[in-house]
Amino acid sequence: MRSAAQVHSFFATAADQHQGVLAGVLPEGTLIAFEIEGGGTWTVVKDRGSVRVVPHLEEPVDCRMACTVEDFDALVHGRLDAREAFLGGRVRIEGDVGLIQRLNKAFARKRGVRS
Repeated sequence: MRSAAQVHSFFATAADQHQGVLAGVLPEGTLIAFEIEGGGTWTVVKDRGSVRVVPHLEEPVDCRMACTVEDFDALVHGRLDAREAFLGGRVRIEGDVGLIQRLNKAFARKRGVRS
């Protein structure tokens, strides 16, 4: 996922491919914005028990995460820990940081990594 097209593909299929993970960890009414430098802005929305992803910013968000395409790729594939990326300044998070921590732990479990 080193290009805008790959980021688009990831988010376009995220709700279907990861519905169980996302719906299981996100509280009802949650909006998380992902601002991917070179890959667009995407909002993950949990509403009425299901999750959808839209290719734009919906407001008001509970959490906003910003990073480069390369760092997003590393986060998604488990090569970069979200906490370490945040503390190292590679990822900027505003709002409820706990939501990103929930996602990080859930995807780590899905990859078979204990967090």
